[in-house]
Amino acid sequence: MVSGFPNWDPPQFLIDSIQTHLKKGNSINQSTLSNGHPFFLETLASHYSLKYNRKINPMTEICVTPGANYAINHSILSLLEEGDEVVALEPFYPEYLPETYIAGGIFKGVPLTPPPARSREDYRKIFESNEEIEFNKEQDEWKLDLKKFREALNERTRVLILNNPNNPTGKIFTVDELQEIANILLDFPRVIVVSDEVYENVYFDEKIQDIPRFANLPNMWERTINILSAGKIYSATGMRVGWALGPPYLIEPIIQINSINLGSLYSPIQLGVADAFLKSGDNYRGEKTFFDWSRKHYLKGRNRLLKSLTYGNMDFKYWTPQAGYFVLADFKNIKFDEKYYHFESEKKYSSDYAFALWLGNEKKAVGVPMSVFYSPENKHLGENLIRFACCKTEEYFKEVDSKFL
Repeated sequence: MVSGFPNWDPPQFLIDSIQTHLKKGNSINQSTLSNGHPFFLETLASHYSLKYNRKINPMTEICVTPGANYAINHSILSLLEEGDEVVALEPFYPEYLPETYIAGGIFKGVPLTPPPARSREDYRKIFESNEEIEFNKEQDEWKLDLKKFREALNERTRVLILNNPNNPTGKIFTVDELQEIANILLDFPRVIVVSDEVYENVYFDEKIQDIPRFANLPNMWERTINILSAGKIYSATGMRVGWALGPPYLIEPIIQINSINLGSLYSPIQLGVADAFLKSGDNYRGEKTFFDWSRKHYLKGRNRLLKSLTYGNMDFKYWTPQAGYFVLADFKNIKFDEKYYHFESEKKYSSDYAFALWLGNEKKAVGVPMSVFYSPENKHLGENLIRFACCKTEEYFKEVDSKFL
């Protein structure tokens, strides 16, 4: 449960499309444009023009990269000068921190605050009444302290990394929350938002038509680089196809860095993903579209992991996420062997690392210690928490059940 990738195959139409393009001869196997293959760029522009409520220019407002992580890295490199500051809402995807340091920046985290986690007894009542497992705003929502957020900003702040939906909490920021953030940023005109939206299609509320997008707020398109991922869309996280999308003056420097670090991404992969986008709106396995099927498939995994935690013998408490690949659990009521605080080490581990070592060695189940998702100053906020991946199948969770006994 440590691995943030699905244990099922990507859709066959994606695999078939890539294989078809691999066989199209020599020219397709040679380099293309540094910002992406023209057909893929046009496909992305068509798809995301609907998402961002504007006509996106495929040649000047998109840059294809080898995975979303490259898009984030190239965005930060293009924006920072030595001593500039990057602010992220935490817990956050851990790669944001070294990417800031590589660019010579200073990193600041602003913590989201969770409500008390729900008990197994609370979840048993839901399961045994056959109710739907749903995100509860009062019981599950991690909240941003806007006062602390404003205090973290200053004249040296250059980048705000906004991960929506958030990894690892699964929080989806509402339009109102995003607008509050945008209102504060009006006082800091130097700040550019890197909006990491790789989990854009992994949300669990059928009433949501699309995630709220920061760039769609008034006057925020010009201040936002949007980060997207084919690997997350098609459950193929090793495929490493991502893209940055935004106004030309922000995308052009990313294209320049991309041309130096990469040259161009392999065309058959780009064209295979382009074809997949065109097929994703068709009926798929009994659902109206592939996107509908995918969201429901991830929802089954989320609910199944919650059931494993609920009926296991370990006294976890946990939240119901709105989106993403993960469930967070509080383990402070679980007693475990204190030798794991010094397991094969002279230094003392934090409680989340010690618990993860105990869980792996004694229960043969693995999770990620949550302190790795916090800035150095705030690691204590994750020391009673562990992250489990829920992007798995029923067969997988049957094995999990046996380990949680």
